[in-house]
Amino acid sequence: MESGIGKKLKVVWICHFTYEQIQAKLGIKKYIQEFSPWIYAGIEEAKKREDIELHVISPHLWISRIK
Repeated sequence: MESGIGKKLKVVWICHFTYEQIQAKLGIKKYIQEFSPWIYAGIEEAKKREDIELHVISPHLWISRIK
């Protein structure tokens, strides 16, 4: 097996954003105005690829634990 073939690119994306779908997934009851929607769009594009393993680290108001 050649080096790199069949392996996923592991990416950790550290950013600050919020989006309606993310707030729904987190179960946030107090709505926060969306910002940085291009980050959510980038996450959705990365999900379509099987050669990328994406981990997103983002602080978010109104949650007190890791989700």
